[in-house]
Amino acid sequence: MANPERPRLERLTFKVKGFEQVRRSPEVEKELQAIVDEVMAQVQGGGREYAGGVEDGRTRSRGYVVTANFEAIKDEAHRNLLLRALGGVHRG
Repeated sequence: MANPERPRLERLTFKVKGFEQVRRSPEVEKELQAIVDEVMAQVQGGGREYAGGVEDGRTRSRGYVVTANFEAIKDEAHRNLLLRALGGVHRG
């Protein structure tokens, strides 16, 4: 016997393809590129070189920043500049 005071919960169905479309949308790619640019601006300099961009994945777009020379690799190993720069990115 159902409890009349307790509301019945409806079942939600998510369309995964819809989430994938949003994650690969031009708006999301634009925001990812802005984050990549901001991180690269924070870590460039002092002989360090970085490369970055946005790539389309199977289910989502992905932004990346990687070290591009030995000086950046060495500095990254000792100071974790990329991780610190990513933590300093505040997007609204």
